[in-house]
Amino acid sequence: MNKIELLRYCEENGVPYCIDSSNEQRYYFRNEVRLDILPYLSRFNPRLPEALARLSEIAAEEDAWMAGETEAAFKRLVRCSGGECAMDRRPFLGLHVALQRRLIKLILNYLSLETETASFERIETIRLAALGEETTWTLDAGGGIRCVREYDTLRWISQRDGRSLPGRTGRYAYRVSADCRLLHVPEAGCSFRFDEAPGGEKTRPSGRMEACFDADRLAYPLTVRNRRPGDRMRVIGLNGSKKVQDMFIDEKIPPSRREAMPLLTDSEDRIVWIPGLRRSPFALPDDSTRRVLRVRVERCTDAE
Repeated sequence: MNKIELLRYCEENGVPYCIDSSNEQRYYFRNEVRLDILPYLSRFNPRLPEALARLSEIAAEEDAWMAGETEAAFKRLVRCSGGECAMDRRPFLGLHVALQRRLIKLILNYLSLETETASFERIETIRLAALGEETTWTLDAGGGIRCVREYDTLRWISQRDGRSLPGRTGRYAYRVSADCRLLHVPEAGCSFRFDEAPGGEKTRPSGRMEACFDADRLAYPLTVRNRRPGDRMRVIGLNGSKKVQDMFIDEKIPPSRREAMPLLTDSEDRIVWIPGLRRSPFALPDDSTRRVLRVRVERCTDAE
């Protein structure tokens, strides 16, 4: 029901009413629209107000439906922990472009109180970067949030309250004496277990998180540390050495994990093992081995 109908009803039925004088003040933009713009446009379409009302109702219902679809996609695809949200890139690529934009905005709203600062241009920049071929990048998403791509993982990280980007672990190094049996490495979220056995027993590791060495050929003390600039390693089956950085890239190790990953070195700082990645030819057990050192890496929650 429009205003003219309301006024006619009041006059025909003797219903008293009052008029807000501010309704006639063009200082307010809404009044300019109602008093000037709509009457002018109605010259071309007399039923323009009704058409706009219908459009508003349709848009509201479609917006509500899209909001529900976005919430469902958020619950299905996005993993949130603390001040971070992450999701796999491939399912994101399968979403309709409208849903991609809304999902990015919902993630930004989830992590930041500044919900209206996520402009279309910023959201579109993130979306197009996620679609691109570059496998690792970081973008300022606004509101104290960084968007990071690590291969097929997209991450949104809040930097509020001094929270820093992942991967900035800082240097660490732990010395390992010959009698050490258990070493906790909190920076890497794991523990190293060292067990010794007589030669001649099984010397093949049970998996990539275990390595076997000839204990008498190892140069003690050993060290568990993270990587250093220029680190290189000799690898079994490879002539010469290879940069540790290149190995991480070949194995698609996310940049946020590279600084924390532990390396095992000997007393001459030669890298003898990168758990889960590569083994060097140093101190390999053979038929003449008298003592076998078995090194196993466990998650801290699994260690004693």
